[in-house]
Amino acid sequence: MSYAPAKKKRRWVGPVIVLVVLIALVVAAFFVTEKLARDAAGGVISKPIRSALGSTSPVSVDLGPGLFLLQAASGSLDRVTVSTSGLPVGEGSGDLELVAQGLPLDTAGTADSITATVTLDATALQSVVPAGGTVSFSDGSFIVATQADFGGVPTPVELTVVPTAADGVIALETTAVAVNGSPVDLEDVRNGSYGPTGAALVAPAPLCVSTYLPAALTLSSARVEGDSLVLGFAGTAVKLSALSTKGECPTFGA
Repeated sequence: MSYAPAKKKRRWVGPVIVLVVLIALVVAAFFVTEKLARDAAGGVISKPIRSALGSTSPVSVDLGPGLFLLQAASGSLDRVTVSTSGLPVGEGSGDLELVAQGLPLDTAGTADSITATVTLDATALQSVVPAGGTVSFSDGSFIVATQADFGGVPTPVELTVVPTAADGVIALETTAVAVNGSPVDLEDVRNGSYGPTGAALVAPAPLCVSTYLPAALTLSSARVEGDSLVLGFAGTAVKLSALSTKGECPTFGA
């Protein structure tokens, strides 16, 4: 009678299983720690941002796709995006998205660069336009409906305005005008056919929102997109300690 040889015990199986389990636990612990660290960092970053902007609305912080713990070990974060819908502008508020590159963890440090996009709807914009009145948007421009005193008679006027970025402020250029609902020749108004009041209404005018944003950020673009005025700001080598210092409005054309 013959017997089959006894199978050798695989003594390595047990240690390998233990090692795999340990690795899985370490990886799981790392990602749990990563999430906790991200959540904590988001809260730490959002508080001074809200304070600097004067916002009472919630602030969302995105720390980017890279591993936060590895970035934190280097002393700075590659890319941080901060957004809020409560940026105070005039009597209204705007939406803000701020992107910081090379953001140091030390609040006394300097970010490589910061860009910001501010979006104003009609309600926010009409509280800061020089002519006053109500605002609506149309084909890359906005229309200001106001009243002007022509010879002692309050008269409805509509100004079609195109914004551009110039000398750190938003330059408002009137491209069309209507009086009492009827289009009139813009050059005639500029030349005084409706008196100094009319000429002043259609003259190039500044619009500045720098007083609502850090002085370290400079206006770089202004355009109408759909039903919003979208403003771009940028700054390089921005000291974090300077974010609480608001900007000033320069003299238009200076």
